[in-house]
Amino acid sequence: MWGDGCGNGSQFNDTQAKIRNFIKDAYHNWGIRYVLLGGDDEIIPHRGFYCHIEGMFLPLGEGTDTDIPSDLYYGCLDGSFNYNNNSYYGEIGDGEDGGEVDIFCEIYVGRAPVSNEQEVSNFVMKTISYENSSDSYLSNALFAGEWLQTLPGGSNHWGGDSMDEIKDGSDKWGIYNPPFPSCFDIETLYDKEGIWSKSAMINKINNDEHIINHLGHANYGIDMKMYRSDADALNNDKYFFGYSQGCIAGDYSVNDCILEHFVVKNPTGAFAFIGNSRFGLADEEGTTNGPSQFYQRKFYDAVFGKKITNIGRANQYSKESLAGMIKSHTGGMRWVYYELNLLGDPETPLHINCSAFNITVECKNLTVCKNGSCDFTRIDDAVGAVCPGYRVDVRDNETYNGTLGLFGDNITLNCNGAKLSGNMNGTGIAVLSSDNSRIENCIIKNYTSGLLLSYSTNVTLINNSMENNTYNFDVSGLKISHYIQNIDISNKVNGKSMYYLVGETNAEIEDAGFVGLVSCNNITVSNSTLIHNGYGGIIINSSDSIMLNNNLTLNKYGIFTDHSTSGIEIINNNMMDMDYSGIYIKNSTLINISDNKINETIDGIYVVGSSKNRMFRNTISSNSNNGIILIDSQENEILNNLIAKNFDGIWVYSSSSNNSIFNNTLCNNTMRGIGVENNSSDNTLTNNTINYNNESGIYIQDNSNFNKISNNKISNNTVGIFSQNSNSTINNNAVCGNMQLDFNSTNWLSSSGDNNACDKADGWNDTNIIGCRNKCKASDIFDLVEMLEYLSGEKTGLYRENSYYKFVGSVSDYINLLDAFALIAQIVTVG
Repeated sequence: MWGDGCGNGSQFNDTQAKIRNFIKDAYHNWGIRYVLLGGDDEIIPHRGFYCHIEGMFLPLGEGTDTDIPSDLYYGCLDGSFNYNNNSYYGEIGDGEDGGEVDIFCEIYVGRAPVSNEQEVSNFVMKTISYENSSDSYLSNALFAGEWLQTLPGGSNHWGGDSMDEIKDGSDKWGIYNPPFPSCFDIETLYDKEGIWSKSAMINKINNDEHIINHLGHANYGIDMKMYRSDADALNNDKYFFGYSQGCIAGDYSVNDCILEHFVVKNPTGAFAFIGNSRFGLADEEGTTNGPSQFYQRKFYDAVFGKKITNIGRANQYSKESLAGMIKSHTGGMRWVYYELNLLGDPETPLHINCSAFNITVECKNLTVCKNGSCDFTRIDDAVGAVCPGYRVDVRDNETYNGTLGLFGDNITLNCNGAKLSGNMNGTGIAVLSSDNSRIENCIIKNYTSGLLLSYSTNVTLINNSMENNTYNFDVSGLKISHYIQNIDISNKVNGKSMYYLVGETNAEIEDAGFVGLVSCNNITVSNSTLIHNGYGGIIINSSDSIMLNNNLTLNKYGIFTDHSTSGIEIINNNMMDMDYSGIYIKNSTLINISDNKINETIDGIYVVGSSKNRMFRNTISSNSNNGIILIDSQENEILNNLIAKNFDGIWVYSSSSNNSIFNNTLCNNTMRGIGVENNSSDNTLTNNTINYNNESGIYIQDNSNFNKISNNKISNNTVGIFSQNSNSTINNNAVCGNMQLDFNSTNWLSSSGDNNACDKADGWNDTNIIGCRNKCKASDIFDLVEMLEYLSGEKTGLYRENSYYKFVGSVSDYINLLDAFALIAQIVTVG
């Protein structure tokens, strides 16, 4: 399909989408791996991404950006980056099926931001000249660090401290990068050693630097203390590679930022430059614990540690090796992941003029130990160097740090009891698109992600232990085959066995640390505490299995089902404090979800591409987005649920049709009780109690037609029923006591109905009558019988106090009985 292949808006068929679609086609049919975007922003427009962060040394008011120029869009080819079809790309949940956006790229991308023939000539000439060079200047490297800020107490924050970590190598903050090789002739310009001027930088460039690394203040027109006019006046004929953490210097969406002057505007300067299209992010407390610093360190880990010298591939490696941290630093790691672009040819390799560096590595099994008697002294270096089909053996049981990435097939890592320990950052071991690999006898602790299997098949895990990681174990992919792994119960998560069953039947599991059911039948999982994993449990391509009486907390997701069908029961589980969803149902049918308590997630129950599932008797509260959301889902039933204090109660979205929503209580949600939007039609909403929602009781818009709304009690919301550009049938509802209007519409179209009760109709007319046929009574707003049941203690759960419902054991704990009986008397008298 031309365009991004999803959504209905014109943004999915704009110039950016068409270019990306061509790249997709070339990748699938020609097998390309590198793409050079040949044009400035007016020729090849950027795709602007959304990101929100807090703190991180930003100017006030700059914590949200809706238009971060990011060429990641042209390299990571899964999904549209705009799953919810709004005006923002790259939001959390904008990936395929509402998951994480694609941050693992098929294509390594760079941009030649050229606008005319002269700029094309400059860029091509410098790139070819550099690639053909063997000059001695290739051994020159310059590190430039500026004063960044004065800290509380009067001390200074220096960019040179961060540059030293790159120059000398570091394992600080749980992240490892090797030092620059000794064959480099290294110079520094550090403000901490004496304030340096732009003329000092100009002289260094004109005297032939090869690699320049920089941390300091910058903007569109200034970087490394140089202005655009200074870049235009350079006279060097040996071209450098630059990497700057400075703010906005790489924003090619404006009229020729300074990095464009270095790379394409002149026949001098740089052949390539990596820089930020928005604010670079340093640590506001003055340490080197900053997102921009982490990515620059991992760039040189790619070059010198993994011997990935193609600059586009090294740039992407620096990101993917830290993908497990995408949510850390209050969103700052995502911000820099998006904004960090290469202006240059991504296939161009850095020339490392060191004989030791350029030795061809023999493919063989490798060993690791700290005493120097093995092939390597670091596990991550050995794993980065091993050839597919070979193994890495650790020969001691010492503690190692660093992050490991397995990128080839059939690789074996045996830690033999050695420990990998981080600093609550990064990923301990990431298996990325690596099939038939094997990891055994490793202890992985103190990382953001302990052990991650991503887009990989048939990975064998034996006797590994994951402890005290934010997410101990995670597995992800787009195909069922990406979940087919060989993981036995010798693997432990915080001391409890992992149960990862593939193709098994008739089993009962209790007290597990992680549960995976893949192509299974008749499995019962009960009485387990599933905590600190990517998913608490996964059910993939399975049937007739039960998740019962489990506690799930502090995972990314609680329970995830994909391509599962009849007989799956998710019953009486407690789920709270997930990063995304309590229950995530994808491409599944005939699943029953009942009697669960789900709170403090983003979405309580998230259903996408699924049909004929039943959600009933669940208590879903205090989730930051939706209690239940249906996306492109049909014929589901939502009944007898208590849904309170979420952002929205139930949201029916994106062509979700023929769903039945009945007998639910939806109250005290920040926005709406029930929303139906974006071509979602033929749904039935009946016998629901919808009150005390801050915006609308029922909200219908965007060509969502032929929905049937009947016998609902809709009271004490700001607006009772809101409709926009949609046709509905509305009968027998009590829409009463809403603060602004009972009915409100910008366009009722041909909506119709009868026997409704309301006082503030705002243009709604029942059949053959102006307004509603019935006027409101107090009993339409207050339920006398239910109140008496609460007061007697016969019923517990929710009650209203000061216009808010509370979870209570007994209502008498929360309401003055004399006031309550006075209210009852008023109801009896008035209504």
